[in-house]
Amino acid sequence: MKTIKSNLARTFLAGILMATAISCSSDEDEVEQPEPQVDISYRVQVTKIKATDTSGEGNADNVELEIFGELSSSLTIGTTVDTRILWSADLENLISVGQNDTQLTGTTTFTVTEDELSTSSITCSGDLDENDGGGNIQNQGQESSTFSLANITDTQDIDLTFSEPAGQTVVVTFVVTRL
Repeated sequence: MKTIKSNLARTFLAGILMATAISCSSDEDEVEQPEPQVDISYRVQVTKIKATDTSGEGNADNVELEIFGELSSSLTIGTTVDTRILWSADLENLISVGQNDTQLTGTTTFTVTEDELSTSSITCSGDLDENDGGGNIQNQGQESSTFSLANITDTQDIDLTFSEPAGQTVVVTFVVTRL
């Protein structure tokens, strides 16, 4: 009887060991691969500029401002900043800006991971001057607009208004697109 009980105990133990071995699949032994990071890209374009007020020029026939300076965009992730110039012109290459849109071309693309999205922002900025001729340079001012990338789900227009000095107002349009 002891032999039968001993054989049954061994068989039971062997059965449990086999069941345990079979239930442990090889998939559980493999290291799970982390899900790949999802990258999200944003295109920033400077598209146009126009003068909305030229009354400060002092000449009713003068409806254009002679503009030069720099327009840029920056990506900030936490404390890291990546700034890119989209358009620039010096005094010798200034552009005449009237009350109709003057096209500007400047584009860059920023890419962030999905994990970085909530701590990332884009800034569109500019520093413009106006040449009155005869060496008289007037600062149009420095302007910027910053917004969280998490809030941009498609395309957003950003207008910066440069209004220094009085009577010389210029509006620059940036377009930010989530790709």
